[in-house]
Amino acid sequence: MILPGDHAAWLETVVDTAEVNRWLAYAVIDRRERALRTLKGWPDLTLVREQIVYVELKTGQARLRRGQIEVARRLMVAGGRVYLWHPEMWDAITAFLETGRNGPGELGRTPGWLLEVSIDATE
Repeated sequence: MILPGDHAAWLETVVDTAEVNRWLAYAVIDRRERALRTLKGWPDLTLVREQIVYVELKTGQARLRRGQIEVARRLMVAGGRVYLWHPEMWDAITAFLETGRNGPGELGRTPGWLLEVSIDATE
């Protein structure tokens, strides 16, 4: 069980499950402490198997920041598939990681997707 706000444990759980299902997983580590330079707003996880997908992970009441939404838009314009995953979606997430089909939480699938996403107004 992932505790609300335990982003590191949530990320580790998803990466472990992805790797068991033969996905290459690249996780953006804590940008403030370990990386010299990263793109602000880049999704937490990039997964590659028969496709490449970008995943933003959120726990508890966390919401997308404006920079994350802008990066998601650009990735989608370039043909990328971008997902927003919460622990409550675990059954659908594991099904997607096993099959590579019908991923939950795909941004941009419906017109007006931005209205369906909560934005953190503090950024």
